[in-house]
Amino acid sequence: MLMDWLKKLGSWWRRGDAAADARLERIILTDGVARTLFGDFQDHRRSNRGGEEIGWLLLGHREGNNAVALAALPAGTQRDAGVAHVQFHSDVQELASHVLRGDDKRLTIVGVVHTHPGSMRQPSSGDLQGDRLWVGQLRGGEGAFAIGTADAHSGKPAAHQQCYGDLCFSWYALAETDSHYRPLPVQVTIGADLAKPLHAVWDLIETHTRSLNRLFRQLTKVRGEVTQEQGTPLLAVHIGLPEKKQCLRLLLSDAAARYYWERDGELLAIDPHEPQVDRAVFVILAELAKTPAAAENETLVES
Repeated sequence: MLMDWLKKLGSWWRRGDAAADARLERIILTDGVARTLFGDFQDHRRSNRGGEEIGWLLLGHREGNNAVALAALPAGTQRDAGVAHVQFHSDVQELASHVLRGDDKRLTIVGVVHTHPGSMRQPSSGDLQGDRLWVGQLRGGEGAFAIGTADAHSGKPAAHQQCYGDLCFSWYALAETDSHYRPLPVQVTIGADLAKPLHAVWDLIETHTRSLNRLFRQLTKVRGEVTQEQGTPLLAVHIGLPEKKQCLRLLLSDAAARYYWERDGELLAIDPHEPQVDRAVFVILAELAKTPAAAENETLVES
């Protein structure tokens, strides 16, 4: 499910320090991540795609024997899903991960969650076959996995389960050398879902996925964030320039993509006359690489 994407991402998710090599004994979720999982699952079941499986990618930290989930990235509206499978929109999750890691470079993949119809609370043989292909590439060579079902009954859940109403998530660990999943105790701690702000601009992320991923892959000083303008959420992208106190700013909304050159605290609006975001940025960079007079040519700078 994630192998192709992991190959693209490079080294940030790979097995790392010795502390991460400890055997997983617990998955710790922030209460924000837990609310996202239960809330999204509930909303999904009420939607016109409610009969399909749904899923989330978990980002966080490996801390000794614990995996700490700090962000839950949805599978995406362009996911390939049915009653017996879900294929994540991995390019969108790559972009979302780039944005989140702008604030915390330690964020890495710690696990995957998806749902099952009926009462099958454990991963399937197909899940095992797919997960064993890539889990060894995670830090510690091990990941946390959860299955969501809508079959919760009264009574105290097991140590590896979370229940809310009729919804239940059952947690497991899998290492690259394991022949089967093992139940993984789950704990909730105070904290936000770092990915929650991205939900407000998820349509923009999906619209500009290919262009923005290209910028993150090819340029070194790229940072994304969610901002607002008159109450409307926007996706902002900052691209650092070699010159001191200079950068490009992109503001993406449903209406348009806007480009600004920030120079010594002054913002200049730019019209690159190019509809595709990545091409527009490279047009601007090419112009700025010329002499100062050419960079300020009125065909490029609006105001």
